Amino acid sequence: MLTERQRQILSVVVSEFVNSAAPVSSLGISKIVELSVSSATIRNELGALEELGYITHPHTSAGRLPTDKGYRYFVDHLLEHEAISRDMAIKVAGMFRERVQSVDELMRKASKLLSSLTQEASLIVFPKLESQHFKKVTLISVDELHLVVVWISTTGLVWHGAIELESPVDAEALDLLVNFLNKELAGLSFHKIENFLTAKLRERRDSLAKLHDIAMRVVKESLKVSQELRLFLDGSKNVLEKPEFEDAKKSRRLFGLFDSKKDLLRIFDESIRSEGLKVSIGTESRFVDISDCALVTSTYQMKDDSAGILGVLGPKRMNYSKVISLVEYMAEEMAEVLSKNF
Repeated sequence: MLTERQRQILSVVVSEFVNSAAPVSSLGISKIVELSVSSATIRNELGALEELGYITHPHTSAGRLPTDKGYRYFVDHLLEHEAISRDMAIKVAGMFRERVQSVDELMRKASKLLSSLTQEASLIVFPKLESQHFKKVTLISVDELHLVVVWISTTGLVWHGAIELESPVDAEALDLLVNFLNKELAGLSFHKIENFLTAKLRERRDSLAKLHDIAMRVVKESLKVSQELRLFLDGSKNVLEKPEFEDAKKSRRLFGLFDSKKDLLRIFDESIRSEGLKVSIGTESRFVDISDCALVTSTYQMKDDSAGILGVLGPKRMNYSKVISLVEYMAEEMAEVLSKNF
């Protein structure tokens, strides 16, 4: 349990370090916080906070900076949550009022705006395909042996897959197959499609029975690819240019993460399992690639109650109050727009 004085001092250390990226000295603290104590007393309190693991210092003569434990205590107990500014609210509302042709376009714009407003990296993750319900499938012939499969859910989300045929199939047969799939699968949960289709095609005794193999290949191969999480990433440059990542090793590690969406999706796959706001700081995450970062995420709900993730990734030295408020606000606005328009 920290004393009130220690809480005040820790709050100043975190806030000042967030603003300046420079270690905070006892003299600097004495000029900011209203404590009727000497610099020596402040130094003693800093020593106590360091022993407790809330702060550290890079070398003997330097000031202090927060540890992951210090950031966590600050976020959980000292952070003053604030509503987003009127200017930000206007920008968010204006973006969501713009006419868009698809959910993809909406999420791309939202990701870009979130990155711009926070000056961090923003990420928006689509709900999992298995949580969606089937609306329509389209087969596009690339050549005699290759098809692009386009799956559309009832919420307007779109997934693409590709398959390779063993032998050519004529356009009439493909049309027959598409009509069958769109009729039989309407409204069905995507995770039930394969078993349902297997049973349904087993019953057929007409000409469609000849297309059993290709039908199952369409489902198995293209849906397998489509079931991976999808995301939009914006503003990675914002993070890589921060002082924390001037270190070559740290910047290479983070650049590799941004370059590999597969690794990012593994991180977000954990966040999507828990509803609401989540703040992960430094080594709290089991993923080494973001051990120098903080990740603020919130789920957003679609009209069928499936969930996606909206989040901000930046250095641990981020403006938590601003980022948390903005992430929560945009997740709520996203959910409202998706429920009304898609």
